[in-house]
Amino acid sequence: MKLAVAVAEPDLSSNPVDDHNNPRKPWLAALMSLMLPGYGQLYNGQFNRGTWFFLIFVAFALPIVTLAALYVPAGWMMATLLLGCVGGIGVWLLSVVDAYRCAKARQSYQCKPWQRGGMYVSVYVLCSLIGLPAAVEYVRSKQVQSFRTASNSMRPSLLEGDLFFADMRYNCANCAQEVQRGDVAVFIYPNNRNKVFVKRIVALPGDEVIYQGLDAVAVNGQPLIDPLQSENLENKADDGLVFEESQDLAERSIEASSLAPNTVIVVPPREVFVMGDNWRASADSRTVGTVPLSDIRGLVRQIWFSKDDTGIRWDRIGRDLRNM
Repeated sequence: MKLAVAVAEPDLSSNPVDDHNNPRKPWLAALMSLMLPGYGQLYNGQFNRGTWFFLIFVAFALPIVTLAALYVPAGWMMATLLLGCVGGIGVWLLSVVDAYRCAKARQSYQCKPWQRGGMYVSVYVLCSLIGLPAAVEYVRSKQVQSFRTASNSMRPSLLEGDLFFADMRYNCANCAQEVQRGDVAVFIYPNNRNKVFVKRIVALPGDEVIYQGLDAVAVNGQPLIDPLQSENLENKADDGLVFEESQDLAERSIEASSLAPNTVIVVPPREVFVMGDNWRASADSRTVGTVPLSDIRGLVRQIWFSKDDTGIRWDRIGRDLRNM
């Protein structure tokens, strides 16, 4: 007698099992794009999409800010800055939302060969820790940098609390802008290279400067007009320090008695004579000496924000300092 043995085989047609299925986690995709625009798109396997998100974000964050600071008319500067800020934040948030939605739609997903842990780490390090900081540093050192005025030594041109842009394409090899009398410039303080000052350049190499105390200055025999001669201010002397928004610099005062009653100086080669517009409240070349041309770093352009204890000084925003 023959026995029939039935062997049951599993039916895989209705419930297939894919050992290579890696559904995308929406929360993780959103978090990655929050860390870096376009990063979550890489997690979703959208290499080109992620690249475009990153490049558009960088375009809003750096070139538009540079455009606003250096190329657009002063009256359009603030609007262009706002466009760059809003555009950059908008692209960033759009990247987060897009990464979340695309990941939610990829619950059946097979990772591409390049989607490995080492690739994710490499991309983040290259873009966030190397690429972006390098691009920002290039813009700050070669294009434009923001400073904040820490004293009233440049009053009325600059007031304490003014934030302004300085054009860094100035006084350097192959730069079109050379140092001229009357320029308002930022420079490294020779006696303490951790400090940055802002002053007006009043004399160039070879010029003769004569000053009497705090009230009278002449360059090559031509008397200079005191910018504050029509105002009655009672200020203690200020350094004229400027600093980046996160940097805190100490103030130091001078006394009129520290100046010789009548002094004649011939500006040495490769140096300049600088003064604050607030003659009676400025520690400048009359007390600290001339400044090497090599330490002149940027040409002050315009004020992009201004605030004091009473609030925002709207009338100063956008003021162009190159013609003052």
